[in-house]
Amino acid sequence: MSNVPEPVIGSKRTSRVWLAVGISCAVILASVLIASVLVMLRISDSTLNRLSDTGQAFGIFSTLFSAAALMGVALSVTYQSRQNKRYDYEAWHTAHAGLLARVIEDPGTFGPCIGNPARFDSEVEARRYYFTTLWLNFGQIGLRAGNMTEASIRDELCGEMFESQMARDLWIKRREILTRAYGGLSPFYQLVDEEFERTQRAAVEEDEKAKAMGAEVMDEAASPPRMIPPPA
Repeated sequence: MSNVPEPVIGSKRTSRVWLAVGISCAVILASVLIASVLVMLRISDSTLNRLSDTGQAFGIFSTLFSAAALMGVALSVTYQSRQNKRYDYEAWHTAHAGLLARVIEDPGTFGPCIGNPARFDSEVEARRYYFTTLWLNFGQIGLRAGNMTEASIRDELCGEMFESQMARDLWIKRREILTRAYGGLSPFYQLVDEEFERTQRAAVEEDEKAKAMGAEVMDEAASPPRMIPPPA
């Protein structure tokens, strides 16, 4: 029921590592600043001038260090923003799955609240439809999190699913709803639809082959038996 933009998925451990790195950089910079002030207060003017000349000679390194520190801060802020998007997505999807679970338990009561129940022939079909939605969302999250690959989505999730004619019929309804609601399919659902079309073509070819073989058997049964001439 959603084409949510795909966030960058990371881990909480990685986020803590980045936070520790940021704090360490801040502590180091503060220590350098405090040490510099203390040194300036305790040395003579002539020594300070010599140190100033030396510092100017190595000023390029200070500039590079400052640029690296600024880049680190920018990367940390960007990464944290992406992590926040990830957490928002996980919270949204958890709520979405919980709502669908309620509908699956009692489609007669909750189904009309989120859609037209007339598109289903029975409550059993409604339950199957909403379970199929959860199943596809499970694959979508697995792909985004890196727990599943495109090949496993095609072979395991969709390949086995679309072996069932019922699942193919439910996907047709799902595809129509997504297309009407969002004007098209997200990249993940395009992948699912490709597997559906492939399985659908294979099913049609298998059916045509079975019909052709049945027709050959019927023709052989209808044809008169061939007479074997007696030996001379």
